[in-house]
Amino acid sequence: MKTEQLKQAENLYFHTNLTKTEIADAVGVSRRTLHYWVSHNHWDTIRQAAQAMPTIITGNCYIILSQLQNSILARTDEPITTQEVNAMAKLVNTITKLNAKVALCENLEALTNFLDFTHHADPTLATRLQPIVAAYAGHTAAAQQPTGVPPPSPRESPEELRLDQEDLAALAAEQKAATQPAATPTPPAKPTPATPHTKPRTMPPPAPHLNRAARRAMARNSANKNT
Repeated sequence: MKTEQLKQAENLYFHTNLTKTEIADAVGVSRRTLHYWVSHNHWDTIRQAAQAMPTIITGNCYIILSQLQNSILARTDEPITTQEVNAMAKLVNTITKLNAKVALCENLEALTNFLDFTHHADPTLATRLQPIVAAYAGHTAAAQQPTGVPPPSPRESPEELRLDQEDLAALAAEQKAATQPAATPTPPAKPTPATPHTKPRTMPPPAPHLNRAARRAMARNSANKNT
């Protein structure tokens, strides 16, 4: 089930302009899970690489246009054809659109880097600037959309950025808890053995007072032993 949801989320992340919150709701996972997938699988890095493709394509278009022009100019006995004119017009039109898209991506990237810098230097100012930057990005992107095409969903809206920070902090806390060794339980204290009850010693009763006759008999016995 998770594998299927991962594939669906990846498809929506790369082929739509839905936010992370919208994608998580669509595939039926928590936003934190989606944030982990994006970070663990480097989806943002892949998207940035894909955004650089217009620059590469534009360069190739310039090369094709240059070769076509050189081929036409090298002919001395054949005029330019309608197909060549149409091909050149299409190339010029493609280059113009790609340059506009590249400029938009570069501007948004510069604004994102500026917000990151401002967030570290002055978080309060960065929070105030985020709605303005998001509105500018949405307005600029909508102005370059063809007529009838809705503008993309603001993936970098202040609310989405705030949720990203919360998910990032929660995932960091989970990873920290997972790497810490488990606490050794404290063994219960052994009960102190009870002191055995000692019976008090009883002193022998004092010897009775000897009478005079007993003392005389003891004296005679002592005298007989000496002799």
